[in-house]
Amino acid sequence: MTAVLAAVFHVVVVAWVVRRLLGVQVGWPRTILLSLIVGVSAGPLWEYVTDLLEIPTRTIGLSSNDAVGVLLVMVLVTAWIVAVDAGLLTVLEALVPTGSIRSPLAIVQSSPRWFRRQRRYVSIVVIALRHGLGGLFRRGGDLGGRSGVRHEDTAARARAALTDGGVTFVKLGQMLAARADLLPPAYVSEFSQLHSEVPAETWPVVQGTIEGELARPISEVFTHVEEVPLAGASVAQVHRATLRTGERVVLKVQRSSSRAEVEADLDIIVRLAELLQNRTRWGRRIGVLGLAVGFAGALREELDYRVEVGNMRAVADTSSGEVDVPAVRPELCTSHLLVMEELEGSRCRVQGVGSIRCCRRRRPRWPGRSSTAC
Repeated sequence: MTAVLAAVFHVVVVAWVVRRLLGVQVGWPRTILLSLIVGVSAGPLWEYVTDLLEIPTRTIGLSSNDAVGVLLVMVLVTAWIVAVDAGLLTVLEALVPTGSIRSPLAIVQSSPRWFRRQRRYVSIVVIALRHGLGGLFRRGGDLGGRSGVRHEDTAARARAALTDGGVTFVKLGQMLAARADLLPPAYVSEFSQLHSEVPAETWPVVQGTIEGELARPISEVFTHVEEVPLAGASVAQVHRATLRTGERVVLKVQRSSSRAEVEADLDIIVRLAELLQNRTRWGRRIGVLGLAVGFAGALREELDYRVEVGNMRAVADTSSGEVDVPAVRPELCTSHLLVMEELEGSRCRVQGVGSIRCCRRRRPRWPGRSSTAC
């Protein structure tokens, strides 16, 4: 029991010295471990000191002056042990800061996520190889792919690979389609054709998302919500609804799995961009790592609908009535749910240079169907 109390006292004293006197924050696990190691070494050190100074191991029968001398030596040795322990902890903290190495528990908890990321990483590499894009990752590789292959062929292969990669990679291609200053025209043309077709989530899943974001049942906010989505996109889908006040609104509901999938893919995209930046001339030429980091930041903002609410209100405040911007209900909006006024809009398509044809969308005649008048 005495040994345990001494060990605890040593750990507390060392932690206090390092944290308070030296101003270095260290973790308790390494403090305890190193203190125990130094504490075990204290016994042989004390024996060496007593033999060297011919100090008796027992104070019984000693004069008061000799007893005080032995006590002072013990205090001095203890102070040196604490100082050595504190110094080792400070050096260890400088070399390997607390938190830079994950704890065994954290490693075990993150293992499933790590394996999923590695599996996804392998699948993305397989997709690139299946479409004949392995040459883009080799040193000296160019956007033209293999020697003698035109940009048009490689661009078509890249578009197909991005489509197979899923939502995040489709959005990456759509972003790159707007960078005609960096990519050859063939890539801009191919990537402009990218679109993702994602099946709509079932109504029970969507209902769970809405009620989870509102923290209350749907019936307390809306008198009716159409279960069939008005429209769907890669990370969200839109449902018509009616507030209890009678106002018609639309709900933009983020897919339940969107954020996790996008975060995993963004990590892979940045890693691949680092590889391309370091290994290929074309990656360094267009600054592929900067593009990937910028894309990741923009897509993360897109996943937070509170940013979209702020953008819509800013446009409405500065448009002077020249642009119809749906009014939002900020008290009902969250990072995963956007509630805004329903407006009749027009769907336009380009029919040639300088020719645009617009169609006005009407309200559906029956659930799940919509019509347009041109």
